[in-house]
Amino acid sequence: MQRWGHEGVRAEQMRYYVYVSDTKLDMLYPQIPAKLAARLAWELKLDLKLLGLTLRNHDNDATRYGKLDLVEEYLDQNYEVGWMSEPTPWFRGELPLRSGVFGLQQDDGLLLYGGVEDGLLVGLFGSARHRTGHSADPNQILVGFSALSALTDVLETERGGTPSSDPPPVEGMAREAMELTRGLRGPAEPCEFLARRLLRTETVYEGAPLTVVLGTPLYVALMDR
Repeated sequence: MQRWGHEGVRAEQMRYYVYVSDTKLDMLYPQIPAKLAARLAWELKLDLKLLGLTLRNHDNDATRYGKLDLVEEYLDQNYEVGWMSEPTPWFRGELPLRSGVFGLQQDDGLLLYGGVEDGLLVGLFGSARHRTGHSADPNQILVGFSALSALTDVLETERGGTPSSDPPPVEGMAREAMELTRGLRGPAEPCEFLARRLLRTETVYEGAPLTVVLGTPLYVALMDR
């Protein structure tokens, strides 16, 4: 399978996914025009009939990852997908990331992947239920976390306050996201990712300039290096 590298060049490799957003696949895949989906499937050597199966058929991972490949290819060909340091709606990246789950329900809380490198902070957040190998209770009421409002609630809760309907200033949110990322425990793992940008801003943290990029990932995968 061909993948994007740092310089925008395709390379043959397999991915070891740790996070795939089924919610985003459910949203994006049906929006691809049928004729275009057929062409992309042919280019990627995918079985379009197989991809027609529902994503909720978790017994067939080929369906899930096949749709992910097709959605990724569609985004690459039809949308502006930049590197994590670029101000594009969708962005890729390669970065050592730590992760943590916030909220009372650890099985369905807000999952944050965070990393800092060369004056750039990347924070990726979504629902913990989309972790690879995780299966949520079908009878459970699931909460979405792919919006800035969810991160705002987590930031306020971490401060010991209560969630508010009034979002904090962008710079304040950026600095708090930095603090939240620095507080993540465990080893940083080299990862690659594709995400939808939700916020990008420039700020100053501890006297040094800092670019903060917050997004919600379509996928996160471990890298060999």
